[in-house]
Amino acid sequence: MDDKSAVVVAQYDIEVTGYSRQKGAGFLQTPDGLMLLRQRDAKEGRVCFEEEVKEIGGAAGDLLLDRCIRNREGNFVTEGDYGETFLIRRWCVGEELELYDERHRLLAAEALGRFHSHMRGLPVREEYVREDFGTVCARHMREMRRLSNYLYKRKQKNAFEQKLQELLPEYIARAEKALRVFSEGPWRTVYEKSISEGLGVHGAFGNHALLVTADGNVFISDFEKAGIGPQPEDLYYLLRKSMEKTDWDTGVFREMLACYRKEREIPAGEVQTLQSMLLFPEKFYRVCNRYYNARKAWIPARNAKKLLDVLEQQEKKNEFDEKIGCLFS
Repeated sequence: MDDKSAVVVAQYDIEVTGYSRQKGAGFLQTPDGLMLLRQRDAKEGRVCFEEEVKEIGGAAGDLLLDRCIRNREGNFVTEGDYGETFLIRRWCVGEELELYDERHRLLAAEALGRFHSHMRGLPVREEYVREDFGTVCARHMREMRRLSNYLYKRKQKNAFEQKLQELLPEYIARAEKALRVFSEGPWRTVYEKSISEGLGVHGAFGNHALLVTADGNVFISDFEKAGIGPQPEDLYYLLRKSMEKTDWDTGVFREMLACYRKEREIPAGEVQTLQSMLLFPEKFYRVCNRYYNARKAWIPARNAKKLLDVLEQQEKKNEFDEKIGCLFS
C-alpha cells in the first residue's frame, strides 16, 4: 500500500489483508469484504445526506448500494497528510454495466424502478433540492444562442466551427420545441409534488455508476449528484444514454420502460415530463458546451467525433421524436 493510502486507512478500525490500485482508486481486501478507498473533495454534511439516501434506498434489502464507513472519529470524510479528503466505501465485485448489452440495460432499468419505489420520505433540505429541468434547459438554450452569436462574429472559422454555426439554428429550434412541450405540461405539479414527498433521485444513473455481479444483481454507486426532485430525471438519463448507444431504437426503449414499470408505475404527469426531456437535443448541446468552454485555437478530435455522432443519429432521432407520444402506451 502506498504511503498516502496508508495514512488514511490508519484512521479506520479495519484490517486490510490485501491491496490493489485501479483507475485512481485503492481496493482494500478486508475480513468484512471488499472496500474502495478514493479521494474526493467532499463535505461531511453532503456525505451524510448521501448516506441517508442509501439508507432509505437499501432498507428493503433488495438493492446493492455502496455504503461509506466511519473512521475512528465517527466521520465519513477523512483527511490525508496534505489536507486531501478521502472516503472508504463498502464495495462489490462485478463488471461495469454496459449499455450496449441488452441484458445489462434491462437489469439497469429494473434496478432503477426498484430504487425509485423506495426513495420517498427523504428529509427536505433546500441545498439538496434539484433545479427543475425547465430552468436547466432554458439556460442551455441561452448558451447555444450565445454560441451562435459568437460564431457569427468570429471572422475566421475552421470546418468544425462552420458546421456548428450551420446547425445551431435548427437545434435551437428543437430546444424551443422541447421547452414548449415542457411548459405546456404538468411539470410544475410534478416538481412540487416530488419535493413535498421527499422523492430521491440518484442524479447520474448510468453505466459508470453501476456494476453487474456474477449472479445478475446490480450494484449502485456514486451518489455524488443525489438529491430531492422529480424521478423522471433518472429515468431520462438512463434512457437517453441507452438510446444513444443503440441508435434510438424504439424497441429497446419499450423494453427498458417495461422493465422499469415492473417495479414502479409512471404517473401520467411524469410521462409528459419525460417526453419533453427526451425531445431536448442534449447531445448536441454538450458538443456546443465543450467547444465554448475550451480553447478555441485547437478543436479536440473528440468534439468533432461527437458532432459526427449527432448527425449520423439524427434521422433515427427524428423518427423517435415523431413516435414519442405512443411509446409509453
